[in-house]
Amino acid sequence: MSGFRGSLRPLLLNTLNEGLAEHGDLFRADTIQSYLQLHMERRANLGYHLWGLMILFLWMKRWRISIDAGVDTKNCPS
Repeated sequence: MSGFRGSLRPLLLNTLNEGLAEHGDLFRADTIQSYLQLHMERRANLGYHLWGLMILFLWMKRWRISIDAGVDTKNCPS
């Protein structure tokens, strides 16, 4: 989605940063940052992936989705 390189860029960056701050233990921040950089530099077309992740974070925020503090995410498959 080329809109992420234009008018939707602030929404994408803010949503991903807030989502990773809130749910960083569920997602690989380094991988998401890498995808974001590849997309912004036009080295890969990852707009649909970034769109899905942005919508997921917005949905989690809207419905106040959080993980149980007792859940061990370290043993989850990658």
